[in-house]
Parts: sequence; structure tokens; C-alpha cells
Amino acid sequence: MSSVLSEIIRWSKSLKYWEQAILDRIIAGEPLSEEVYPEIYRYFLEDSLLKKKEDEERPQLRFQDDTSIPDDPTFQPVRLSKISNLQNVNALAPDQTLTFGPQLTAIYGANASGKSGYSRVFGCAGFTRGDRKIFPNVNDESGASGAQSADIEICSEDGNQNVCYVVGDQAKDLSFCHVFDSTSVNVHLTKSNEFSFSPAGLENLTRLAEETDVVRSMLRRDIGRFKTPHKFNEYFIGEVSPIAEIIRDLDSKTDIKTLEKLATITDEDEKKTKQCEERLNYLKNLKIGEKVSFLNKQGTDLQTLKTKLEGIKESLNDEVFRQLNDTITSFLKVSDLAKRMGVEQFKADHFTQTGSDTWYNFIQAAKGLAIAETETTGRDVYPQKGNRCLFCYQPLSDEALDLIKRLWKFLEDDIMDQLKGAESKLLGYKDSFQKISTEFFDEQSIYYRLIQELNPALSPIIQGFLEGCRGRITNGIKFITNLRADFLPSFPLDGTDEIQKLIFALGQQSVDLRKKNPAEEIEGLEKFLMYQRHRKIIQRIFPEVKVYVNNRFWAALSSERIGTTAHITRKYNEMFEIIAKKGYIERFNRILEIIGQSINVNIATSARKGITHKQIVLDKCATNFTDATPDKILSEGEKRAVALADFLAEVQVDPGCTSMVLDDPVTSFDLEWRGKIAGILAEEAKNRQVIIFTHDLAFLYYLMEVTEKQGVDMLCHWIQRSRTNGMPGYVSLDNSPAIDKSFKTPAKAQNLFERAKDEQALSEQERLLKDGFGALRTCYEAFIIFELLNGVVERFNERISFGRLEQIVWDETVVQEVIKKYEELSRLMEGHLHSTEFGYKEITPEILNSEIQHFAGLKKQLKELKKQKAAA
Repeated sequence: MSSVLSEIIRWSKSLKYWEQAILDRIIAGEPLSEEVYPEIYRYFLEDSLLKKKEDEERPQLRFQDDTSIPDDPTFQPVRLSKISNLQNVNALAPDQTLTFGPQLTAIYGANASGKSGYSRVFGCAGFTRGDRKIFPNVNDESGASGAQSADIEICSEDGNQNVCYVVGDQAKDLSFCHVFDSTSVNVHLTKSNEFSFSPAGLENLTRLAEETDVVRSMLRRDIGRFKTPHKFNEYFIGEVSPIAEIIRDLDSKTDIKTLEKLATITDEDEKKTKQCEERLNYLKNLKIGEKVSFLNKQGTDLQTLKTKLEGIKESLNDEVFRQLNDTITSFLKVSDLAKRMGVEQFKADHFTQTGSDTWYNFIQAAKGLAIAETETTGRDVYPQKGNRCLFCYQPLSDEALDLIKRLWKFLEDDIMDQLKGAESKLLGYKDSFQKISTEFFDEQSIYYRLIQELNPALSPIIQGFLEGCRGRITNGIKFITNLRADFLPSFPLDGTDEIQKLIFALGQQSVDLRKKNPAEEIEGLEKFLMYQRHRKIIQRIFPEVKVYVNNRFWAALSSERIGTTAHITRKYNEMFEIIAKKGYIERFNRILEIIGQSINVNIATSARKGITHKQIVLDKCATNFTDATPDKILSEGEKRAVALADFLAEVQVDPGCTSMVLDDPVTSFDLEWRGKIAGILAEEAKNRQVIIFTHDLAFLYYLMEVTEKQGVDMLCHWIQRSRTNGMPGYVSLDNSPAIDKSFKTPAKAQNLFERAKDEQALSEQERLLKDGFGALRTCYEAFIIFELLNGVVERFNERISFGRLEQIVWDETVVQEVIKKYEELSRLMEGHLHSTEFGYKEITPEILNSEIQHFAGLKKQLKELKKQKAAA
């Protein structure tokens, strides 16, 4: 009986019925279909007091006592059996097969031999925290790589099953396989990772959190629908009243009783409304406002007329003409002076422009040039006796010298400037006279019609004034033209005083009318009638408004009662802490202790919605180093050790992981750490299948040694590049460069020969033969170590056997034959011989048997040579 489920069910009795109903279906393995959610949602609303509970009795829940609790689910051991037929995975060789033993399988291969291509397939198909991306052959420019796939055989108590895996698809059948590689190291170190598993039974809490959130999302949907803005404001566009403001601010707090009262209109209300409408119509017909506006307009027009008349009088008064007379007198004086001592002295019969602006500019320019020449040369002021003309360069005569000096004197007196200034003033007076307008009071003008209406006797006065103004304008222009001021008639009356009296009278009438103006009463009546009109609108739309307000109230209340999954997460954390997290942390620390190195890291965990996350952090770090993280502080070896410990600890507490694949797990480790990791993995192989891809030959030896000591079955294969075309991924089964004593004889090769000669399937026969050639090649390596060099130096053995040196027999013929056969067998391992030296040759059992016999003969030959040496 499940203790986890028992605890969850006991705890669930504290939940509301709707949550219990969800959990009941989850435990029973029944999905919550689209038909079930509405029923659960109804229970949720009833339990949250958001809906009246129905009289119908709710269904009885099934798992409310211990006798009905199902047993814990059990995980059937599943392991990988083989992988073959890889299609378009990196640039791997086709038609290769890797097999895996039930405990530990090691696949050796040098760098870039194709190991990672196989491990990536398992990472993509199973579980990994690393990169799941698998590229085809990036060197294939044709782009015709096609689909990526592999045939993966798995085995269990039910027998063998072949999974045709397509890269990128979800492979539920392969979820038992967890993968660790170089790309996952940084994720283990720096990311907050969700645990890869949930202890049996706890997934019910995770599902409960998810499903209750689905039901809550239904409530959020309804809340959102009831919070949509209303359109009642459209009834009050452009009008403001207390009722319009209430409608504008409708929300969950609106007093619906107040609105209902406003929507109730009595006969008395109707009677009062009618009376107000009649009174408003009467007041508006008085049109007092229009009359006041008319009087104000007349007053404004009269003021404009008065301003125009005063402006003309100001421009043509006696003081203006007195100043004009002074200006004429001044001009005459300056003109006379200019004639007497100015231009006249320079006039000659042979020049016509003397006194003109051009002439004046010319002599000014000449004087400027004279000053510049004087300043540059440092001579006396020009002109002096003996100077030359500035224009013709001829020597100046006495007459020319006198003329130039008089010109300079003329410029210094500036009599011309005075003459031009006086002339300019006269022209200014003339221009101002011409701009004065007196044609604004004819019979078609608004001013004339207005004066005729208000005071007809005033029109001749204004017309006479304007006629006198026109005479003054004519006289002024005549005075300027003749340069003489004659007699000027006096100004006639302008009528402005009478106009001012009219303005005052109009203003008084406007004031009197304003005193009688009912504007305030009209405004009050209009507001009251708008209020009553708005009440009628409320009366018409009140049912819709009531529904809207009630919905807003319900939405606000629902927002307060929607709840969270926090209580589910707390229970999940409580049980996960006891069942899994504690065990994981203990295993993580124990693995680091086995390695024998104190690494400054710890595990931090957090949970949300029934899912626990973990993250590796520095155990001891000063608070001011906020950016100090394990990936920045630890050495390369420490990083991989911590990431590997995280992976292994998680695998050990995950009952669903029955197979793990590690790609180069000891990169950056020294020999001591490699040996300890080999021991950990060998021990782990007693509990689940362990598959290791490695390029580290020393690590491979450690694995062989520790599995032999611990009694763990170990299978070893070799992945290599082709010696003819460099293609990676050629597999040699049951073979490796890690030489042990079993390869002193060609027993493995002989066994493979026996199987190959009786095999009917050609593809399987070819595989057996290639493996046989590989095993025989390894025999030659063992021959070199144990026979040719007599075991003096063995790989990764700290001790050198000096005593065996004297027993070495070195025969050059044997040595050359070993080299030759090693090369030939390397080619045969690939299936055929392609070189020009050998031509094309299919591999057959006969060839394998021949090579085995040749090896036995060579070994016998060396043995005879050793006997001869011993007898000598």
C-alpha cells in the first residue's frame, strides 16, 4: 500500500470539495476532460461562496479511506540493448552497430572518432540537461542529408523492443536513459534546474496544482469578462449631471439602491417636470440675452467710429501743421546754404552729375582711398604738393590740389547730409497725409446707418468734420510741394462728444436689461430638466446597469477568493524534502567525499506549484562578491566533478532512471580522480546500466581493473576513423586498445570466426568478421607488449619489470611482419581493402581464419627464437 498516497489523501481531507474531486480523478488515472471542467468549476464557485450551492447531492469521492488507495507504481527495469542504422547523424559511417551489456559498457575512441555522435542521439531521445541539437553532415554541400534517425533496441522483462527513433521527436520509451556530456556541465553548474523526477505519488500533487490552476483560469476568464468597460456613457455624451457621473464611475462599490431610487419616477416628478418646461419656454422667448448682445454690438461700433475720428483729428491738428511749417523753413535754409557753399562751387560746363548721389559716393570713395594710402605708407595727409592723382597717377597741379582740398572740406562740413535729412522729413509728412482715410462715413457704412438710427442730427456734423479734414490734407500736401505754408482754416466740430453720450446711453440700457435677465433661472431650470431626463434614461437601462454592477461586485469578490496553489506547494515540499531532496543532497555530498576533494559548493533548493528546483552555489563566499558563481570560481576539474556529482546523485534517487550514458566524463581529471570516478561508475553499474564513451585510455584501464575487482560485467568496444577516407564512426565490437591478458591468444578472434562462418545473414556475418579482424589486431598489440617486449613495460602500470629485459628477443623479421599485419588488419576492419596496393577484396571467413593462423605461426616463431636464446 502506498504510504505517499496515504499521506496525500489524509492531507486532502483538509481541502475543499472541488480540490478533492480533482485529486480523486488524478489518483484514479482519469483525465479531466472538457466535459468535466464545468462541473468542477461549479463546485469551485459553490465552495468559494461565489454561487449558491445546488440542492443536488455531490458525488461520493472514492479515495477517502486507506483501503481504496492504490499501490505505488513500480518501475520495470529497462536497458539499452543496441543502436544501429544511424541516418544523417553528423558524418558517422553508415551500417554500424553498437551493443550494450546489462551492467557497464565502455566505448573507446580517439578525439573526433565519432563517439559523441552516438551519445547525442541518446541525449536527444532520453533525458539530458545538455545540448539536444544534432547536426547532419555539415560538409555535405548537396544538402540532401534527409531525415535523421536511428534504430535503438531496448530490453526488459517483456523482451526486446526496437524503437525507430526520429531525431527531435519525443521518445517516451527512452525516458529511462539519462545522458551526461560536456554541454551539460555548465547547465548543472549555473542553472536552476527542475529535478528530473518526482518520487512515486508526488506527481499527484504536481498534477493537482496544474489542474486547480486550470479551474482558476476559468474564474479569471469570467472575472475578465465582467470587468470589461460598459457602454452606458453613450447615453450622456456632452451632458454633465450627478447621474452621468454615477454612471461614469460604475464599479463594484456602486450603491445599486441609490440607482434604483433614481430610476423610480412618480406622478409628482412628471408634474414638476412639465411646469419647469413651461417656465423655461416663457423665459427663453423674452430674448433678453439677444437684446443685450445687440446693444453691446452698437456700443462697440460707436466706440470704433469715435476712435477713428479722434485719430484723424490727432493726425491733422494745428500742432502738426506748425511742425510742418518749421520743417519747410529749415529745409529752405539748408538748401540755400548748400547752394552758397556746397555743390555750386564744383559745377563745371563739361560735367553734368555734380551734386548727384553718384558724384557724392565717388568723392567719398576717393577720400577713403587717400586715407588708406596715407596709413600704409606713413606719408603726410593726402594731398600734398608733389603727390600724384589717385585715378590717373599724373602729378597734381596747383589747381587740382586746391580742388581736392575743397572736396575734402565739403565732405567734412556734411552740408549734403543736412539737406537730405530735411528733404526726408518733408516727404514723411507728405506720406502720412496721403495715408489718412476719411471715406468710412458714407451712406453705405455701418457707422452712418447707426448714427442715422440713434441721432440723425449728428450725421451732418461728422460729415462736415471729415470734409474739413480732407481740406487740411490737401493744404498740407500743397504746402510741402510749394515749400510754403499759407493760411489754414480752423477745425470744424468732430461730434465725438455726442457719440460718447450715445455710447453711455446704450450701456445704461444694457445694464437695465441685465437686471431683468433670467439667465440664472434658465440655467437652473435646464439643469433640473437634464437631471429628470437622465433619470428617465436610468429608468430605461436600470436592468442592464444592475446586472453590470452585480457582475462587477462578483468579479471583485472572486478576485479576493480565487486562491493559489501555495498550500499544495507547501505539502509537496514537505514530502519531497523527506523522500527525495534529502537523499539527493546526501548522495551529492558523498560522491564529492569519495573523490576526496573538498570543493566549496552547496545545493540550494526552491519550489513553485509542486515543482522543486535545485541550484549549485558556493558554500562559503563573502557577501560583497555577488557575481561569484561556481563556473567562475572553480577549476576546470572541480567544475566537471561537481556537475558529475549532481548528475549521479540525481540518477541515484530517480527510480525511473535504469540506464545512463556518459560522454567523456573525466575530461580535466588527473589520474587519481579518474581512478576514483571509475570506482563510482563500476559500483553504480550494479544498480543500473552504465554506458561510457571515452577517449581516455588510462580511464579505460581503470574501468577494466575496478570492474574485475568488483565482479561487474564490462563490455568494451572501439570507435575509429577510417584509415582510407577519414570517415568517423567505424565500430569494432568487443575490442579496444586497452590490452589485457585475454588477448595473448587469438581466442576472441577464433570465436568470432566460428560464428561468422555459420552466419547466413550477410550483414551480420560482415559485422562479425570486422570485429574478428579488430580482435586479432588487438592480439598483435598484446603480442608487442607481452611477447616481443616481454612485459617489461605495461600500460598505466607504475612498475617496470627490469628482470625481464634479458629475456627479450628482437628479431627484425618478426618486427616488420607485426607492423605489416597491423596495417592490413586495420584496413580489413573497415570491410574491404581499397588501396591500390591490395585492390578491391571482399572480406570472408576464410581471410579471417588465414590471418588467425598467420598470427599463431608468428607467435610460435618468436617462441622458438626465445628457446634458442635460452639454450645458447
